[in-house]
Amino acid sequence: MKKVITLFTLVLFVISADLKSQITSYPYVQTGDNISGWSVNQSVLLWYLGNSGKNPANVSNDFALVCNFYAHTSGVNGMVISPVFDFSSLTKPMLNFYLAHKSHAAENDSLYLLISTDGGSTYSSILYARAFNSTPSLSTLPPQVQQFNPSSPNHWRHETIDLTAYAGMNNVRIAFKGVSDYGNDLWVDNFIIANADQYCTNTVSSPGVYMCNAKTEVDMNTVGRPAPGNYETEINNEESRDIKNNTSIASLLPVYNGGKIREKYSVNQYSLENPSGGVLSVTEHSNQNPPSNSSPVIEINTTAFNAGGTITNPNVIYHDYWFTVTYTGNDRFGYANYDISIDVTYFTNRSSLYIVKRADMTAPWVCLNTSEVGNNLVSSGLTTFSDFALAGDSILQPLPVELASFTATINHRNVTLNWATSSELNNSGFDIERSNDGHSWVKVGNVTGNGTSSNMNYYSFTDRGLNSGLYNYRLKQTDFNGNFEYFNLSSDVNIGVPLKFDLAQNYPNPFNPSTQINYDIPYDSKVTIKVFDISGKEVMTLVNEYQTAGYYTITLNASSVTGGLSSGVYFYNIYADGSGSNYRATKKMILIK
Repeated sequence: MKKVITLFTLVLFVISADLKSQITSYPYVQTGDNISGWSVNQSVLLWYLGNSGKNPANVSNDFALVCNFYAHTSGVNGMVISPVFDFSSLTKPMLNFYLAHKSHAAENDSLYLLISTDGGSTYSSILYARAFNSTPSLSTLPPQVQQFNPSSPNHWRHETIDLTAYAGMNNVRIAFKGVSDYGNDLWVDNFIIANADQYCTNTVSSPGVYMCNAKTEVDMNTVGRPAPGNYETEINNEESRDIKNNTSIASLLPVYNGGKIREKYSVNQYSLENPSGGVLSVTEHSNQNPPSNSSPVIEINTTAFNAGGTITNPNVIYHDYWFTVTYTGNDRFGYANYDISIDVTYFTNRSSLYIVKRADMTAPWVCLNTSEVGNNLVSSGLTTFSDFALAGDSILQPLPVELASFTATINHRNVTLNWATSSELNNSGFDIERSNDGHSWVKVGNVTGNGTSSNMNYYSFTDRGLNSGLYNYRLKQTDFNGNFEYFNLSSDVNIGVPLKFDLAQNYPNPFNPSTQINYDIPYDSKVTIKVFDISGKEVMTLVNEYQTAGYYTITLNASSVTGGLSSGVYFYNIYADGSGSNYRATKKMILIK
């Protein structure tokens, strides 16, 4: 066994030679089968590559990272370090990985995820910290005496780490740091970084329905079931750690009998549900077909029933309905039992639809027994957390529009949206909707579709005169039957502050009775805008307040003045004073009644 460990560790060192090039393409997928660009920092052989009995996707004898707490005394530590990531193109980077762990008895083995923003020179922030005794626990199963190797996909826990705080950075490294307490082995596999469209969390403390995401809800029947009955393991003495030479470990093994070591935990120790629950997270990926490194993409289905009560084989995964759901509360005290529900309001033919589940993009989608409840599809009795999506028959429920791209460009205070479709079926057109909070949406325009087409079609729309701030955009595509679906822009649009003061000509001009005036404030200032008649007499004050830097629009209504304004020539004047400088400008306008 020691020779194998040494060989695998040497492999880690050898493949760490190519560390200079940054990772710029996402999703980034790294499994134990192909550790490229990773390195180790350790004085003893703590981390190595080993064959897991079963990986998270139920594949046998698959390579994964192993932190060999089983063989190393308390305090031994080491790190496995990622290549350098360039997150310049990402707005909501998310890290997902799987881990599996058991302690030997109750040793407090621990795992930390550290992050560096200077290429690995320093690791100043802790992304993740778990130990056997933490709540939730690092351990995914109760302790056992023999060296641990996961033998079921249910032995693994899926973890999600929000890296949004590091979006846009270009010199990022992530390190797994293991600290041994002479417990049992920790396994890590399927390290994936991808950009998300939405991410939300719920703190789960009791059974109930949790719905931080508008399309998906999770009904927690339990927050972490107990391990059933007494927990008991036994191994051959010669395969155990050297008990004769370690009295502290020997004292933890209550029964030694005939060359066997037997360790037994009473049911009371693990009979309660996880008392503290955990954090439930939902990551939504919109406007993209879920990427897959698996063949087949969808596993052949012979047992699961669809929403119509029949067994079929779906041939399409619907974009805008791909979610990654994780829960930290699945640990050594037991796993949760839950139902998942996905909103299918916008599907007209639901009979062929399935909720499908996969470990991650390295594994095929698997059909779940699916029922229709109101406007939702539901799958029940689940225990592990991972990727979910909707699948169906492309003939019975076709994708009306295949969107090839959707981008935004900013010019001053205007945003131009450009999108392209690779095919269209019965497409009436697109409503363009805008939000400044990600929840409330307003329609700002419409573009006519091209009906049915198998060619590339290109569309554009400009949203003008926006104030400074963050905005979200989405397209509401509608067919001629009134069915519709949404396509979300993958990133926020940021209208910054102007570079200089400016007062625009009012529009319309001439006007009656209302007109709009745009003006720009590059930094916080006291702003006054007044209106004068041809004789120089002040007739209105439009603005008289302290304003933060940004773009502004004010409406002048001639009817709002007592007695109204008469037809004629008027002048409007701005005076702004702030940050050690001031600005004054005057424009002429004409009121015609």
